[in-house]
Amino acid sequence: MKIETVKTVGNSYLVNEKIVVPNVSENTICRKVQAWLDAGNTLIPEFTDTELMALKLVEANAECTRRIELYWNQVGQLNAALGVYSDENVEACKSWIASNRNARAALVDRVDILTIDVTDNTYWPELP
Repeated sequence: MKIETVKTVGNSYLVNEKIVVPNVSENTICRKVQAWLDAGNTLIPEFTDTELMALKLVEANAECTRRIELYWNQVGQLNAALGVYSDENVEACKSWIASNRNARAALVDRVDILTIDVTDNTYWPELP
């Protein structure tokens, strides 16, 4: 088998976009892949930078939603929007949502976003 491309896929390699090879030294094809890499050929990463950024944005969005709902769940948000609560509570709901959305916006604008944990409390407002 002639190796033309090798891409990381979890703990395995995808060879020539056809064969998944476990990264286990006992595997004959894996040893051929290692020799191919040792010869100076390039290992293609599992995800492109664009794919990694998309995954990080999904993670940041999910974390923002999770944090908003820690204090104001969807029913509470709906009731606030419908005016069921006092003006003070409506304002508190709006403020909490805005604070978390602003934190999310600041987070996704960071140049180091691919290397940080977007679930870290450091990047988010404290619960009121």
